[in-house]
Amino acid sequence: MWMIAKARDIFLSGCELTSPSHAPDPLHPQSPWMPAQVPGTVLANLVGGGVYADPYIGFNSMKIPDIGEVGPQEYTYWYFCSFELHEEMPLPYWWLQLDGINYSFELFLNGKKVGVADDRGMFLRRCIDVSDLLEADGSNFMALLVRPPDHYGTIPPTGGQGGDHELAKDVASQFFQGWDWVIPVADRGTGVWSDILLKNTGRLVLQDAYAQSWLEPGDLGDLKAGKPVTGQSKFGVNITNASDEEITAVLTLQVQHTDTAFADSDEEFVVIDLLLKDTITIAPRQVVDFLFPPQSISNARLWWPNGMGEQPLYDLVMTVVTEEGDFSDGCQSRFGIRNLESFVDKATGGRKFRVNGSDVFVRGGNYICSDALLRQPRERVRSDVQLHAHANLNMMRCWGGAGCQRKPFYDACDEFGIMVWVEFWITGDDDGRGGGSADFPLDHELFMRCAEDLVRSARGNVSTSIYVGGNEQTPCKELDGRLRSLIAELDGGRDYVCGSLWEGFGDGKGNFSDGPYTIQDPRSFYAKKFYPYGFNPEVGSVGLPLVTTLLAILGEEEAVPSYIKMPNGLLMEEISSGLEHHTYIPYGNPELGVANQVALYGIPQTLEELCEQAQLANFVQYRALVEGFSMHMWTDHTGFLIWKTQNPWMGLRGQLYDWSFSPLASLFAVRLACQPLHVFL
Repeated sequence: MWMIAKARDIFLSGCELTSPSHAPDPLHPQSPWMPAQVPGTVLANLVGGGVYADPYIGFNSMKIPDIGEVGPQEYTYWYFCSFELHEEMPLPYWWLQLDGINYSFELFLNGKKVGVADDRGMFLRRCIDVSDLLEADGSNFMALLVRPPDHYGTIPPTGGQGGDHELAKDVASQFFQGWDWVIPVADRGTGVWSDILLKNTGRLVLQDAYAQSWLEPGDLGDLKAGKPVTGQSKFGVNITNASDEEITAVLTLQVQHTDTAFADSDEEFVVIDLLLKDTITIAPRQVVDFLFPPQSISNARLWWPNGMGEQPLYDLVMTVVTEEGDFSDGCQSRFGIRNLESFVDKATGGRKFRVNGSDVFVRGGNYICSDALLRQPRERVRSDVQLHAHANLNMMRCWGGAGCQRKPFYDACDEFGIMVWVEFWITGDDDGRGGGSADFPLDHELFMRCAEDLVRSARGNVSTSIYVGGNEQTPCKELDGRLRSLIAELDGGRDYVCGSLWEGFGDGKGNFSDGPYTIQDPRSFYAKKFYPYGFNPEVGSVGLPLVTTLLAILGEEEAVPSYIKMPNGLLMEEISSGLEHHTYIPYGNPELGVANQVALYGIPQTLEELCEQAQLANFVQYRALVEGFSMHMWTDHTGFLIWKTQNPWMGLRGQLYDWSFSPLASLFAVRLACQPLHVFL
């Protein structure tokens, strides 16, 4: 069982805390310890434990002390657990995998401090050898002292994009300081936000096994002719020799799939597509990237984006056995076979994606993360991706102000045919255009280590489609060049673009050329030059949810907006502080001549009427948005991404479904407008 306690309430060192005589007792009446969930940030656990009320409801977030006002000690916490080893795992090496800690930490195990080379940075995965520190018999005691980001910043009275921009100095999610669509997160996401695992191996350790695939011109010709296709794949893995001796071993690779022709059978039929063995010799303490020679897989089952075909996946299994016949380690993953191209289309100026020789008109969404407190279990993340697929979308952009997706997200995108736009942790709002400095983050080496770790993790997923340097901004010249070289070296089959408004996105030159983000006259979306460029990376609108959600957020006492007639005859909304706090945006814009789309159905008198009429407006708005871009497919546009498709909290704008996964009418509108066979197409 995991426990947490505020560091200033614990008067023991980490070595003392992890000795058997000082192990904490959370049941003691005066104990500062409380049960915790891991993964779970400090604030997520405090909310889950009842210390603070749910910050997504009402004005509860304003009652939680913000780190910018009370200082880092308020959210510097100990994480503690005890565990026993499994007797059936007798291999000599034990590895502690820390998949995500924000921001810096110290690690203690069984009365000793564990040296960690990379002890800071939100996005790094670590794998630490703890073999000599574990007790094979009896209990083991582990503690992590986790500290907040170094530059947690403050929140100006007016809020703003990224607060005072200080957090951008660190390699962390910038939205924790708040944006125009989300409240600030009081602890800035401090804590253990991804998995902690123990791994038992022999002397050789395998990590990040991957496959990358493509089709040769002749294979593409066979595909067009309707003939069986041969797919090309290369397979690689990271191998560590943890010992002080040179080791010779046999590395085995097996590719297999389940034959769906026997899906109704009680037995599972597995087809072995490829079996390879190679003898390797690894020097003492050496880490190598091993790459098998390219291989052909006959009768390839091709992976397609959502709406263009199926998404068959292959199982990749690797094992390594020493020349003495001792099993050392194994790993597995899944991959798909497809050919991917990306280039700037001459006709439209927009970036075009081509999969298996067919052009893909991108209809996608901007994705922040599933939950602002980083409560993101595998099942929840999979539901996010599944709802995007249900809406007939085919791309999700991992927006650079968050960028905290792990393997379960990419695996779900593989499963549902969602192409992934991978973006690094740079935003124009904080990195030099709206504030802050273009040289952020301060630690360039840490940024690059995090970037390399992300590429190593994501490159094996067939859904990974493009890498982008930042949101509405490029990394500084040094980092941009290093990112471009890194991706060319580790993942040369995918393109890197310096920013979300460059090289085929927006106007292609970096000018602010995305949007709009507010309500529009639905008819305007259909105009030929509503958006004058080829690919719009952000276009968004309203998002009032169902009345059940609104009542859960704000209660029955919440007031309906007042509708005031302006001199031009259009209605302006005056909204309550509750709606404003939850980032509601109006359904009309008198200044731009846009009639109130809710009031078209009558002035709502109750919350029930407001939300019901808002669903009608949501449906019309989002259907027009999607149909408007789609009807100019290839002549004017190559794609668009809705801003946003979901909210990581109970926000009231820019969403197809709310935080609790209740769909809005906008989801069904997008699903209808994105159907593969449409009258406009």
